[in-house]
Amino acid sequence: YTFHDVWENRIGIYLFDGVYEKYSYWAYSRPWNRFPTYLVGVAAAWVHLYATEKKWPALPGTAFLLVNVFGMLLMLYIVVIPWTTFKWPNSWTRAQNSAYILFGRPAWALGLAIVSLSCISVATPPSNEMVSVKSDKSIVLVDSDSWRNKPYANPTFLLALTNRMLALYIWVPLARLTYSAYLVHPIIIKLLGANEHAYYHFSYVSILERTAANCMWSYVLAFVIYVLVERPTLEMTMTLMK
Repeated sequence: YTFHDVWENRIGIYLFDGVYEKYSYWAYSRPWNRFPTYLVGVAAAWVHLYATEKKWPALPGTAFLLVNVFGMLLMLYIVVIPWTTFKWPNSWTRAQNSAYILFGRPAWALGLAIVSLSCISVATPPSNEMVSVKSDKSIVLVDSDSWRNKPYANPTFLLALTNRMLALYIWVPLARLTYSAYLVHPIIIKLLGANEHAYYHFSYVSILERTAANCMWSYVLAFVIYVLVERPTLEMTMTLMK
């Protein structure tokens, strides 16, 4: 459906020529536009469950490293490649635009799934060890025995450090507010845009300013929702379940 709608309506990702309304209606807001990404998430959960219960065969260290490099490069590609159509407006063909809109989101989700599953496949190493040590409850996707004598070449070494960084407690408040911020951020964007006294003028500084303002106010509103709705509801649910 998404490919058909994008192809028939000649929608592209260059949004400064009046195509934004068509893109938002046909290729962004409809449920089936997001369904492939949802399937990637379900598949990642199934892999985690299967690997935990069925003893997923361990990958060789080199293969494990290559898979993670592929996931990170895939996400980098999804983020960077649209720059070409903004540098040279409308330089993409109809097929290129349709393919990017169709596969861009699930490809990004696939990259995240690879990194996420890889992070939980190795336990974070203690501060005095350079090689990750897996617990009995960890899913095992990599065999690092052959890398034990070369800790800095160990493919799980950088991954374990990434895992440790992403597991820092400073992310906990943001993690609890992120879904509400996701729900309210379109309202914030529309409100801030509707209260402008002049048209937007494109510049990189302006983009950074608006991005920072949109993020800040989205999380402020998300915090209000958490305090007034989410936390009281959670407390009431936990009390009823006792």
